[in-house]
Amino acid sequence: MAGLYEFPPQELLQDKRVHEALGGNYKASLSCSELGTALRKSTVGPTAGQHSLPQAQAMKDVLMAVEDSLETTGGGLDPILRMPLAESLADYAADTDAILGIGDAEYVSNSSCSKPAWEDDTPDVVP
Repeated sequence: MAGLYEFPPQELLQDKRVHEALGGNYKASLSCSELGTALRKSTVGPTAGQHSLPQAQAMKDVLMAVEDSLETTGGGLDPILRMPLAESLADYAADTDAILGIGDAEYVSNSSCSKPAWEDDTPDVVP
């Protein structure tokens, strides 16, 4: 079944943050499906829940670009693009929990959209 839009909003594809996040996978003519695949490759690593600093920066940049695109276009992303974006974001569940939960204030102070992605230098503790 075809999505609502065959191609993502041009504002999203032309956004410098998306271009940088996709790196070598960027093409100005990406379809929603191709963009979703490229976003997933750029933001999620081979091990679930583990991300490099460049992947975290790519996710942050993509989310900020999507927010701006939704505001510009009045909202709405093709379902074909929504799913890989949601799957990528779900891979950041532990990070999101740390930012939103009552815990380490360092996560909150470093989460501003004007700051680059950062890496927590404390070792992960697995219960």
